[in-house]
Amino acid sequence: MSEVGRRILPVVLLLVLTGCASRGGFLPPSGEPLAVLPEAQLPRVDVGDKLYFSNGRREWVVGFSDDKVLWRRTGQRSYTRSKNFLIPDIAWDNRTRKGVHLMDIEKDILWPLQTGNSASFSVRMSYQNKENGSRRMYDRQWHCEVDDTERMSVYAGTFDTYRIVCERYSLKGNLSQRRIWHYAPEIEQFISRWDDYPGRRIAYLELTAYQPYVNGMDERWKRSYWKHLRQAMERYPSGERLNWYDKQSDTLVSITPVRTVKSSDGKFCRNYRLNITLKGEARNGAGMVCRDRKGYWKIPKSIWQDSGIRL
Repeated sequence: MSEVGRRILPVVLLLVLTGCASRGGFLPPSGEPLAVLPEAQLPRVDVGDKLYFSNGRREWVVGFSDDKVLWRRTGQRSYTRSKNFLIPDIAWDNRTRKGVHLMDIEKDILWPLQTGNSASFSVRMSYQNKENGSRRMYDRQWHCEVDDTERMSVYAGTFDTYRIVCERYSLKGNLSQRRIWHYAPEIEQFISRWDDYPGRRIAYLELTAYQPYVNGMDERWKRSYWKHLRQAMERYPSGERLNWYDKQSDTLVSITPVRTVKSSDGKFCRNYRLNITLKGEARNGAGMVCRDRKGYWKIPKSIWQDSGIRL
């Protein structure tokens, strides 16, 4: 057995790949019901925050404009969003199209989150085809409701979440889209998003890792962070915390492995929780890393049912 197996793998679980690119019907995830979950405040967002998803998509915050958040995404795509991720993207731009959503919606609609909150709003979408210059415009009606609390497991870990269901209708009242979010107050991020376009397709995002940013995270800091993260994954059993204090940035970092698994294609992977405290302000992250053939722990580039984990 390898050194990592001797140190941290007294029990090996099979990692079940929950994501599925095609399904016979809309089968949104469901978790263990929760009796109660404290109301959740509007999430914090900072430049440098980074999200990793199982389909290979990565998003990171690059700036702010007034109350709007500027995001970049793999595939040369950029977005302008509200801090309230439940509101449709304000503007977007990619290789072939750019567009805007015209709307007059309260920025904190549905927040603080608590079961039973609901809201309806109207959106006008306008976009331009960059290749031929054509423009199109659509009117959309949305209704969103915080309908349950659940304990959900995704690749990034297991979380207590709010389940939020948003449905989009045409002006004729026909259901055009159903979107289901699971939001984890612990890390102030959604951990899954499922979209059903009736009669057409299913799309989903499942969180693999969330890395919050704090001031002081320069390249030196990042190298030291990954050194300590890999040390925790290699040497620490689940539930045992590694603390690291960076004097130069006055930052305390706590990394706690929480689960060890073996994927169906033979890779050892671990879930972890992350707490970063800078001058009394704490932010939480979480994720999954897997061990490559050279012994390095990495956040997977993608996870697919048919091809396994790609590092």
